[in-house]
Amino acid sequence: DLPLTISQLLQKNQAVIACVWAREVHELSGSRYQDYPLSELKEWAEEVLCVINSNLETGSDKCVRKYIERVTGARLQARFQIYEITEGLLLFKEVALPIFQESYQTGVVCENDAITRFDQCLRLMISQFERKYSQAMHQLILDETDKRLAESESLQRTTTALLAKLTLDEVLEIVCTEVRKLTGAMGSAVLLKEDEGWLQVSISTGEPVPGLERLSISDSLAGKVIHRGVPFVDNEPINQVQAYYRNPDLLSILVVPLRVKDVNIGAIDVVNKIDGFTDDDMRIISLFADQAAIAIDNARLHQQAEEIAIVEERQRLARELHDSVTQSLFSVALFVDASRMALLSGNLKDAEKNLNELRNMAREAM
Repeated sequence: DLPLTISQLLQKNQAVIACVWAREVHELSGSRYQDYPLSELKEWAEEVLCVINSNLETGSDKCVRKYIERVTGARLQARFQIYEITEGLLLFKEVALPIFQESYQTGVVCENDAITRFDQCLRLMISQFERKYSQAMHQLILDETDKRLAESESLQRTTTALLAKLTLDEVLEIVCTEVRKLTGAMGSAVLLKEDEGWLQVSISTGEPVPGLERLSISDSLAGKVIHRGVPFVDNEPINQVQAYYRNPDLLSILVVPLRVKDVNIGAIDVVNKIDGFTDDDMRIISLFADQAAIAIDNARLHQQAEEIAIVEERQRLARELHDSVTQSLFSVALFVDASRMALLSGNLKDAEKNLNELRNMAREAM
């Protein structure tokens, strides 16, 4: 009988090679492969062997490139290092080599050819992985740089708002806008303490829209976050009492406390981020909230100062008006008395003069 081709040999022994590879790769010390069950590693191995077979049968690299394109992102997300990927692929050669030696006569051309072709395919996969990993890591670095730059610019805008003496409404608008930009969330809201027992939804932007305008500090998620002083993430907010309570459109929520000099003034709600909020979102929004709290508190103090100034100005005007009216009434009384005395003495000319002055004074007061 003619010996089996390398492709036929791999197909015949695929299950055996996959099981042995899964077991051995799972035992690699300190490897990410140890985080996965043997059944899943076996499926990975079978997929790799199918790709190798396709490459050996067709001589085309298309199947290899397509496979690498598909799985690179998953391996990166699972935090595999490129040396782990390389080590895992080279292990296929160690596992398959005894099968080649058993099936072919040692030293003959067909054995050497099988090993060479199998090795070439593995090295092609390794080189493709390395290239994709390099491109992906470069993009990750660029994305991280852009993200840090966006964080810095956002914090700078908040600081600018703090120094610009903007109105409270303007500051709240900036806060809501920036937290959405920083996290990629769909909606946001600022809740400020109204008194000792309640939080007021002072502003909201995006979707979904809060269903409640006031929340009890003692019974709400935001109240608990304020009390504990640490941010909270819930990517499945089913029964939490918060501003979006029982809103079916709410998918995820990040709540961060607002504090100024250890005094709680409220909280920021950020909602509905695709794929949910992460620890990194908590980090940057907590940093942002420190600046936002100062800006909000400063705007509130400025607003209160303006309100006090308006009240004081009204009181001053009232006092001046009162003094002016009092003075006018006193003058009226004087001219009335003078006119009466002139009439009693029969001095009509002086009486007419006093009455004219009295009429002019009355017109000026109108």
